[in-house]
Amino acid sequence: MPGELEFDRWVQHIFDHPVAEPPWYFQIDQETWDGESLLTVEYVTRLFESPERLLQDYSPDQLEQGLWYLGGEGQPFMQALLDESVPWSVRERGLLSIQVFYEKFFAVACSDELGHLCRTTFTPINRACYMWWDLFPSYGNPFDPSRQQEDRTVLQVMKGILSLDSEACRESAIHGLGHWHLHYPEEVQQIVDEFLGRDPVLSTALRGYAMAARSGCVQ
Repeated sequence: MPGELEFDRWVQHIFDHPVAEPPWYFQIDQETWDGESLLTVEYVTRLFESPERLLQDYSPDQLEQGLWYLGGEGQPFMQALLDESVPWSVRERGLLSIQVFYEKFFAVACSDELGHLCRTTFTPINRACYMWWDLFPSYGNPFDPSRQQEDRTVLQVMKGILSLDSEACRESAIHGLGHWHLHYPEEVQQIVDEFLGRDPVLSTALRGYAMAARSGCVQ
C-alpha cells in the first residue's frame, strides 16, 4: 500500500471491510500499511484526536476488527508511537492522543460491562477497549534511559483514563496498569491508590480489580 495514502483512505483501509473469521488482515494477499513511521504517527494521532466519524461510518463488529488491527501485535501503528526515529514531540502528542480516544470514542461506544468478569453479553467494542493495553507493544522499559519520557507519558495516559466517567475505560486502564506493575510497581501502586482515594463510590468488582492490579495480579 502506498506510503503517502491520504488520511481518509487510510481510515478505510483499517475499518472498511466485511466482518469475517479470520479477520481480513489475516487473509492471504491483503494490502498492508507500509507508510513511514512519521506519517503513521501523524495519522494515528489525527484519528485518536477526532474519532467521532468512526461511530457514524462503521458497525460495532467492523470497529472491533479494525481496532484489533490498529493495536495488534506485529502491526506498525502502535509500534510507530515507540519509534525513536520520529521526533519525541510528535510521538508524545500521539501517545497523549490515546487518552483523547478513550474519552471521545471508547467512553461513548462502550457499555459498563466489565471484561474481567467474562460476561456472555460482552459487546465487540468493549472487548477491544478491555484488551487495548494487552495489544500495546510495551509494558515499560525502566532500564533504557532513552525510554523514560515515553514510559512516563504512557503511565500518565492510563492515569488520566481513570478519571473518565466510564466503567469500561477505567477497567481498561486498570488492566494496563496491572501489566505495567512488572516494571513500575511503585508508580502503579501510587496511581491506583490515588484513584481509589479519589473515587470511593466504585462497584465492588471494579474496586477488587484495581486492588489486584495494584500488586500486578491481572490477566
